[in-house]
Amino acid sequence: MRRSYEERKNKKAFRMNIVGRIKDLNPPARARVIEEILAQKHTLPYSIKDELSKATIYRWLRQFRQHTDA
Repeated sequence: MRRSYEERKNKKAFRMNIVGRIKDLNPPARARVIEEILAQKHTLPYSIKDELSKATIYRWLRQFRQHTDA
């Protein structure tokens, strides 16, 4: 099922909130913040899940860096 523009925008805003918290950190600080993020329950837009995986967060960060001049 294709998501509406608003749904896609909400999902991207959620991802960017997570990425924004870690994108400028050095690796040890980034790992610490990611562990804090993983310990929290989240309301993921349009999902029944309430947890994130470390792999997902690092994938979002990698995608962000590939599509910006970071």
